[in-house]
Amino acid sequence: MRDNLGLAETLHMDQNNSKQTRVWLPCLLIGGFVGAAVVFVVMNSSTPDRASQFIPFPDSIDRPAPGYVGIEACRECHAERVNEFCQTNHFRTSRPIDPSEWLSRTVEGDNTYRSRNTNCWFEMSMANDQLYQTAFTLNANDGSSVRRREQAEIVVGAGAVDEILFYWQDRHCFQLPIAYLNPIQAWGNSPGFKDGVADFSRPVLPRCLECHNTWFDYQAGTGNEYHIETAMLGISCERCHGPGQKHVDHHRSMGDSSDEIDAAHIVSPYELTREQQIALCAHCHGNANIRTSPPFSWRPGDLVEDHYRVTTGGFPEDNHTANHVNYLSESSCFQNSQMTCVSCHDPHIQEDSKLVRSFEVSCGSCHKTDDCSKQATLPESVRGLCVNCHMPEKSVVNINFSLADDDFVPLIYRHEHRIGIYPEATSQTLMAWHQTQNNSQSLAEAERLKSQLIQEYLEQASQLEKETRFVAASAFLREALRLNPSEKTQAKLSKFKKVRRKINELRDGATLHLQEGRRGKAITSLQELLKLKPNETMAHGALGVAYAMDGQIDFAITQLTLMKQFDQTTAYPDATIGSIHLQNRSYAKSVAAYQAAIEKEPFNAAVRVAFARALMAAGESLRAEEQLKIAIEIDPTNGEAAENIVTLMRKRGAIPETIQFCGSTIPQTRRECRLLLFASLADALADTGRLDEAIFRLNEAIRLANDIAPKTVSQLEARLWEFEKMKLVK
Repeated sequence: MRDNLGLAETLHMDQNNSKQTRVWLPCLLIGGFVGAAVVFVVMNSSTPDRASQFIPFPDSIDRPAPGYVGIEACRECHAERVNEFCQTNHFRTSRPIDPSEWLSRTVEGDNTYRSRNTNCWFEMSMANDQLYQTAFTLNANDGSSVRRREQAEIVVGAGAVDEILFYWQDRHCFQLPIAYLNPIQAWGNSPGFKDGVADFSRPVLPRCLECHNTWFDYQAGTGNEYHIETAMLGISCERCHGPGQKHVDHHRSMGDSSDEIDAAHIVSPYELTREQQIALCAHCHGNANIRTSPPFSWRPGDLVEDHYRVTTGGFPEDNHTANHVNYLSESSCFQNSQMTCVSCHDPHIQEDSKLVRSFEVSCGSCHKTDDCSKQATLPESVRGLCVNCHMPEKSVVNINFSLADDDFVPLIYRHEHRIGIYPEATSQTLMAWHQTQNNSQSLAEAERLKSQLIQEYLEQASQLEKETRFVAASAFLREALRLNPSEKTQAKLSKFKKVRRKINELRDGATLHLQEGRRGKAITSLQELLKLKPNETMAHGALGVAYAMDGQIDFAITQLTLMKQFDQTTAYPDATIGSIHLQNRSYAKSVAAYQAAIEKEPFNAAVRVAFARALMAAGESLRAEEQLKIAIEIDPTNGEAAENIVTLMRKRGAIPETIQFCGSTIPQTRRECRLLLFASLADALADTGRLDEAIFRLNEAIRLANDIAPKTVSQLEARLWEFEKMKLVK
């Protein structure tokens, strides 16, 4: 039977039989969907080269240049504007390490972070103008220690709040566990990092870099691999005006004698529609978290929905990023005018906080002072502080920090962008004014307003506790404590933090149980978690996976359906349901579930491949091939997608199409995934009588196999001998 198979099928059978090469991971773990992967065993061998007129495949394909030139090219004609812009938080939001900024933070006494875990601490140091972060971990049992040191190369954060540090391993970018926290002028855990754990494994994903940089050349199909030599850090001119190469070349060619006034080959935001102007900000300030296009493909003039799906619903503390634009769009001011973000913000200059709050800058272009019914009752010095009352600063609860002496600490304050009437904000503003007045009547009024605010904060915390929103409730308790450090309020805050710690502990424990196959313990932990917080979205998804692994399919579907009710934007529950139905051979249900998942996350290659697997099982080969081709467009390195496309093409006799596909895909695919493509290409070429080229490609495959999969060399050489004999007969 094997004599009738092509080389690709033979290699595939041998690799499956060895149980060393193909690893299927159909399950879903907490945090995301894990697709299938192809792995080859590597050893060593050799095969002589063959002279040929054919061109070998390159190790990789040339990457198209996006046309960015950098801010220094802009300075040639716009020096004053560039000098202003270089002082802004946008420009400074991501930058190389400047030794002058970090020397004072790395002197002895100010360079250490000691966690609650006495066996784990961190030190920051400078050496040869480079910043290093070192973690020390002691083994409490035997006294041994582990030391890890990494060089920080990029800082993210303009310097007002947290400054997060990134490091590189080869071309892979990772986040360091300790950041500098400006509000407390000290080192502390980066957002989301657990205190007392030296975790250097968090990858920096493209969506993070997109909102803090102008350009990174991302290696498609990887989590965090970038071609760092072309990176353009920070938000520069070209982020809002588009790549400037053509613009610069054009105006340089015109010289000083040009009478041309209008800028050519560059985007002028003022010429864009209102929706396009807003998208300049909204693709980073609008909770646009689910991508529908390749990383760094957004360009000025595009709409948000051209590249992303906005995460909606849920609670403010669940927002992944700043959600300014979506909240602004809920305001009457926005709905009844043509205002955009730049109606209040000038992106070219560093904004003074007092200027932003002023009536003239933010509100006066549309409103008159008489429009405020409270004007006559307000002290004269606060009458122009419209923003204080209608867009008050609030603590950001979706980004909180774990410190050595506290947990879930909100250090960031942002203006509320739902422009409206906030009585508590008015009370805060008046209280602050009365506290500055040196008379008993004002001081008494300040105390009255303070008591009123404390009561309102406590009532809001109690309501949020009923909704099991403990992080949001804690933020209101902190506001009450800021006004009055009551022991009773502090005790309640401690209770909320204890509950949230327990939730995290149960979640982390369940994750470990699932990874190690302890289904029963995972189920118990997740059930206990959901008793504490029934609206913990991912816990429902994880419990669904645990039930599925335990064979309790109905319970699994119920939990995953609940997850969909809490979060209607993620593909996780639908993809998991699709996997469950596929394993139970309910192919129609599996296809329907994967279709729903794709509608939510169309740019998810792993889900596309899983969808194709379901379609193949259902006998819908053409639809499966279509999904696999989309997966390859998203992730050119996806070996399973490429392999299955070739299999489906050959089954339907599309030999020329197979040759074209293999030829275009091999240079883009990881070396470990190329052998089956080489084999399929050789078989297809032989089928069309192109034996010389088939022999040439097999020799390429043999050279590759010597490096990465020597156990396949004998099969490749045997097939090469067959081709040689076929050529002699011909």
